[in-house]
Amino acid sequence: LANSRILGIPTAFLIFVALAVLMNFVLRSTAFGKQTMAIGNNKGAAAQIGIHVDRQVIFIYIMSGVFAAAGGLLSAGQISEVFTTFGENNEFQIISAAVIGGASMFGGKGTILPGAIIGVLLIQVVLNGLGMMNASVYIYNVVRGLIIFLAVAIDCMNYEGELR
Repeated sequence: LANSRILGIPTAFLIFVALAVLMNFVLRSTAFGKQTMAIGNNKGAAAQIGIHVDRQVIFIYIMSGVFAAAGGLLSAGQISEVFTTFGENNEFQIISAAVIGGASMFGGKGTILPGAIIGVLLIQVVLNGLGMMNASVYIYNVVRGLIIFLAVAIDCMNYEGELR
């Protein structure tokens, strides 16, 4: 499945697009999505309006784990082996992609389409550009750190709520 193609398009990419569209619909158009955004904005207020915060958060973590496992299986299938350090230090890439895509570090803000997808594409363009320039491996973390710093600084300047 990881290396197969449908009409010349990699199946892993089609799965990614299908999940992005599905989860964008869930986040924007269902009660579950609205409640998730409310919890991210203010847990206490979400609990006061009747959202079962703990149950919802557990379900969100379960979904996150299932999607991460599916992504890990597809990635492992593509390279046909797994290392103990597989996926290590990708947190910077993920956080910077989310923040660049419009997710707020303060919670309650963000979109999947186009936000997170644009963030992922921009980070990959920067990293591929560094690879094409034969940049030192140590520069990658510096560039990722600068991107995260700038994205969080811009997010802080745009933040209008109370600090928690």
